[in-house]
Amino acid sequence: GLNMFVRTKTTPNSPRKSIQIVENQRDAKTGNVKQKILRYVGIALDDKEEAQLKQLATEFMAKMFIEQEANSLQTSMLTALDEESLKSSMMWQH
Repeated sequence: GLNMFVRTKTTPNSPRKSIQIVENQRDAKTGNVKQKILRYVGIALDDKEEAQLKQLATEFMAKMFIEQEANSLQTSMLTALDEESLKSSMMWQH
């Protein structure tokens, strides 16, 4: 999903902030959007840590995105190869 983003969740009465990578998913039945946590990055105790974790989260997201792209590319390449081999095997039968 391209709708990944970094979410900072604050804890009431605490300086702790948890940094998560979430994805919005629309429920097909209800049409409601739910957030699915894809990766829990960590807990920040101050602004500096929060900035570092957000940077880390951005790197995770980039990596996840590249892996997804690579997987879909691989799938389409395999499909193309299958179609080619089907064509050639059919030609042999004539």
